[in-house]
Amino acid sequence: MEALAAPNDETARQQVLDALELVMTPAEASLDRITALAQEMFEVPTALVSLVSNDVQWFKSTQDTLLSETSREVSFCGHAILDDETLVVTDASSDPRFADNPLVTSDPNIRFYAGEPIQRDGHKLGTLCILDDRPRTFSRAQQESLRSLARWVESEIRVISMRERERDLENQLVEARRASMVDALTQTWNRRGFVDMVARETERTHRDNLPSGLMLVDVGHFKELNDSRGHLAGDEALRVIAQRIRSAVRPADILGRYGGDEFVVYLAGCEPYQLDEIAERVLGRVVGEPLLRGPSYTGRVTIGCAPLDAGGSFSMEAMAASADEALYVAKQA
Repeated sequence: MEALAAPNDETARQQVLDALELVMTPAEASLDRITALAQEMFEVPTALVSLVSNDVQWFKSTQDTLLSETSREVSFCGHAILDDETLVVTDASSDPRFADNPLVTSDPNIRFYAGEPIQRDGHKLGTLCILDDRPRTFSRAQQESLRSLARWVESEIRVISMRERERDLENQLVEARRASMVDALTQTWNRRGFVDMVARETERTHRDNLPSGLMLVDVGHFKELNDSRGHLAGDEALRVIAQRIRSAVRPADILGRYGGDEFVVYLAGCEPYQLDEIAERVLGRVVGEPLLRGPSYTGRVTIGCAPLDAGGSFSMEAMAASADEALYVAKQA
């Protein structure tokens, strides 16, 4: 079997192929339509869109073969991308380049091959090819038809690439938006993120007729901590407090940092008695042991709770005001 040479632009060609992220990805319906048409037009058993990567030939679309890939070393398409013209092999068994190729000497017993290079940015990425297990000729007119279908494949790959880039951009925007909703210090939702998440959750609680509750957690003497031990110590205290609140509430509860030294928790499906129990648990976890090493700082935590009965109309502002009022009463006590 003749050794397979690499194209002169192999490095740049592979970079373009890698950027498209099409190798080792599922088949595309738009390309399947083209290979099905090629199969019918040329009356062959097999038609493929093949992408020739570093050491593998990946079939992005196939008709009448169970293979999804072969090694590049034995690929016919690896030869096809070395030239600008359609590669036509009328009888592979008598062609010195392919006569002892395992794809010729055993299943699928290739005899006829025609492959038109598929290009992107001036680089040949693979081919649109057709195969038969019997020798046959391939006229100039047929080559032109195959070439036209290959240009169609190139157009579809551009569309697929644009679609993937749009999807990546959307994901980046979602990630950026989500990042803007998280408090970096405490790894809780910030105020904007909390309101957004609660708005979604309350739709479910209202639909399912569930009770819910809001809990405001105020950290006392926080200014004194910052003044006496510095803002880094204050930051560490807030981080630990957030961690302890998170360990005390339920996994599905929504925790946010509502202000500089104030946290808020939304508890869906929470009866009033449960709200009190969870508030007591939060108190115990937060002040149960010192928050910082060194000079003792256990902190002073006050919690205000506002329950919402099942079926009640929800208003974030009204519920927060109710919890804030409860917080004020608790501080006075």
